[in-house]
Amino acid sequence: MSRIGVDIGGTNTDAVLVSEKNEILAKCKVQTLDSIEKSVVTAISKIVENGNEEKIEGIFIGTTHATNAILEEKDLLPTGIIRIAGQYPDVTSGYTWPKSLQDKAIKGQRTIPGGFECDGSEISPFSKEEAKKAVYDLLELGCEGFAIIGSFSIINPLHELHVRKILQEIKGQNTPCTCSYEISGLGFIERENATILNTSLKYVMAKGFQNIQNALKELHLECPMYMVQNDQSAMTFEEACHLPILTIASGQTNSFIGGTVLSGYNDALVIDVGGTSSDIGLVLNKMPKRSSHSTKIGGVQMQFCLPDTNSLAIGGGSIVTEQGVGPQSVSKHLLKKALCFGGDICTLTDLGITVGAIEIDGTKSSPYCKEKALRHLKELSKQLEKAIVVMLGKSRELPIILVGGGAPIICWALLRFSSLKNVQTIEHSNVANAFGAALCEFSATIDTIKSLRDDTSVLQDLKNEALLKAIEKGASKDQVRITQMEITPIAYSKENLSKIYIRACG
Repeated sequence: MSRIGVDIGGTNTDAVLVSEKNEILAKCKVQTLDSIEKSVVTAISKIVENGNEEKIEGIFIGTTHATNAILEEKDLLPTGIIRIAGQYPDVTSGYTWPKSLQDKAIKGQRTIPGGFECDGSEISPFSKEEAKKAVYDLLELGCEGFAIIGSFSIINPLHELHVRKILQEIKGQNTPCTCSYEISGLGFIERENATILNTSLKYVMAKGFQNIQNALKELHLECPMYMVQNDQSAMTFEEACHLPILTIASGQTNSFIGGTVLSGYNDALVIDVGGTSSDIGLVLNKMPKRSSHSTKIGGVQMQFCLPDTNSLAIGGGSIVTEQGVGPQSVSKHLLKKALCFGGDICTLTDLGITVGAIEIDGTKSSPYCKEKALRHLKELSKQLEKAIVVMLGKSRELPIILVGGGAPIICWALLRFSSLKNVQTIEHSNVANAFGAALCEFSATIDTIKSLRDDTSVLQDLKNEALLKAIEKGASKDQVRITQMEITPIAYSKENLSKIYIRACG
């Protein structure tokens, strides 16, 4: 049996057919069209054209759809916010957001009594009448989706569940809605930010996922299809539509893991050079190093456990001017606008061809001044070297693996102009992201509040529960294991409560 991995990037859509032994049997790279489902179908149809359809056990798709929707502020659902906070905080929702994003995603806000203290006691009694009034007020304002955030709802989500039930009774079961306890995170503001964005993304993500699902039916592939989330585990299309925010940064995770496995190392620094940006990440024991601080996406602070990534505006489509390379890019229009393809814009790809770092069939041999190209690449390598050294920290001896379409150009520049050693590209580096998607696992998480003071078996019971849930989702009994466990004591709780996060994968 084999599996298909797909990565939908801003410039290209890549697909690979991978065997049980993690060998790449076929691969394809196509330009990402405005209709992303057509890009996916085109890529997959090319790698199964030799009659492999019946041997495929699953299709795993990674996408930057959610991230792009936030960054481009496009097709976001106008969301109403219901805060359940009896202390009535003065800070308004989204007060640190970029103004344009606020206007697109936040339609209105209401605060009602209720919520819990950190010790689990009520701040104030929940009011059903106040909740109803808040829902009706926000509907009148034109809110199409709802974000429900209660104080310390991760300890007790009861009041959030009450509001959701009231909302569904008034508006219907299919009303786009997110409760913050589903997102998790102790910080109220960060959890609220993520909850609002999750609801705002529901329309664009559901539409995109549904289009992909419908388009794939044309290929008559009788196998399940999954989206890849940012912890490199599979989620169903339904799960992805409910919590689309979990797909943010899945492309980076896929590239880092895919590049490391292809290189044969367990530990490495991986640079994914795409059409618009270069993402730098550290992989230790075949798992991306996670960020220890809150994450900003589109200027919005969120408490997400994402890969520790440094993203630079350097890619194959980066526009070259007298001042240097980037940050603007021709993105998916590279094949039309770059000098080497007959266009009138000089890009990083043009520099690579000029100095002989890459060769592309059907392109001009020297579309740019070689002396200028060398100067730009030297400056570029200095910029990259600084970022790489910071990311490596004390791990200076780790191999530096370059993947992505622009990898040969960056590798050439670093080897020629930087002091870095062990810089290398690898076979199949141009589809490492899709390969990483094909390697994704099935996982389950336990995110709960428990007292660990009296019962020493609590942790073991929670571990067993996570393992069983992962197996139910599809993980192999032989390979399932606990990959992450975090215990965060909750200050001032009467029962010495701790927030416990356990993740099992297989």
